[in-house]
Amino acid sequence: MTLSITECLVMSWIYGVDRFMKDIELMTGKKPSNYWKFMWQFFSPALVLTTLIFNIYNMQRVSLEDYTFPEWAVMVGWVFGVMAIVPLPICAAYAVSRIKTGSLRQRILLLCQPAVNFGPVKEEDRECYFQSFNEFDWIRYRAAKRGMDWRTYKEYKANKSHSGVSSQDTAV
Repeated sequence: MTLSITECLVMSWIYGVDRFMKDIELMTGKKPSNYWKFMWQFFSPALVLTTLIFNIYNMQRVSLEDYTFPEWAVMVGWVFGVMAIVPLPICAAYAVSRIKTGSLRQRILLLCQPAVNFGPVKEEDRECYFQSFNEFDWIRYRAAKRGMDWRTYKEYKANKSHSGVSSQDTAV
């Protein structure tokens, strides 16, 4: 359930539910309704979180009919359960540690944006993908091309505007 909550939050709030809906529209030709936006962004994470809280609250000793499992068996179950979750923070910490420049916040923001080569491989699909970009998507794309998070890029661009914007900042 922890991974389910993480997936819901990452898809809705880091990748962005609007970007996800644009991706679905690009693939299927139909934009999902706002019903799905609400379900992905609010209802699903809330439902999974509520289920997790109730499961923790109602947790009892593990038993099957009249047999109560020994403590060591319960611990083995917990170890297997935790083994599925542990790689997530370990891989995240490793990815953050590999970036050598910027504050911790900047490194995390950089990792939370799409890579420059993200998107469709076919040129005609890639053109449609770029056409679906809004202003924020372009900022994130240009920031990724410079190896910056979008907030640092906006500061960089504001400082650079005093001396004139380079053609690299406006080119796809």
